[in-house]
Amino acid sequence: MFFGVIDYQGRDAVDHFGDFEHMKPGQHEAIQALMLYISTQKLRTPKGLAWLRQRVRTSDKNLLLREMMRLRQLFGAIWFESIWLVADASDSATKFILSDHPVTVYNRRCGPRSQWCRGDNDPDIWLNGTHTMFPLSLDRILILTNLSWVRNPYQSETRLRPNPNPLRSAIFSMLDIQTERRLSEQEVRQINFIIKVERAVT
Repeated sequence: MFFGVIDYQGRDAVDHFGDFEHMKPGQHEAIQALMLYISTQKLRTPKGLAWLRQRVRTSDKNLLLREMMRLRQLFGAIWFESIWLVADASDSATKFILSDHPVTVYNRRCGPRSQWCRGDNDPDIWLNGTHTMFPLSLDRILILTNLSWVRNPYQSETRLRPNPNPLRSAIFSMLDIQTERRLSEQEVRQINFIIKVERAVT
């Protein structure tokens, strides 16, 4: 009753953005479903559940599920205010991989041994230099970058972005989604390497 609706609507939303075009019908419904799906996906993987267990300080599975339901839109406001890029790997012989932790976050200052990535942690999405990556298909990937980082990529990667509070409303413009970026094979391989490294649960 909980995951079934999210997965059903999320599947259609992923298909919508995997073949995204501006002015395509159904965009409002698709963006809402995609945000809920990705946010839930980030929490319900083994790594995501371990991270949530640390935050809510419980090992009870029922309480953990209740907290997941309560916080299932935790990341939505930050992602809505990010710069959206649907990048294309059609020109690359290598295609995107998918891991058991499909919502990948990357911050170049937060290596696997940094304080932000120890144990089951990922770099927080509310750090300036953190990017969120989610493969939509073999050829397309959604990359979300904090606006503060786009405006100034020379600042501290680990400083909090402006207004980092995730539990609030946000404004989003579908017309601002970028779609013309074609990735080289080297770039696709680099993204796949990040996906492999960030999936691990220690």
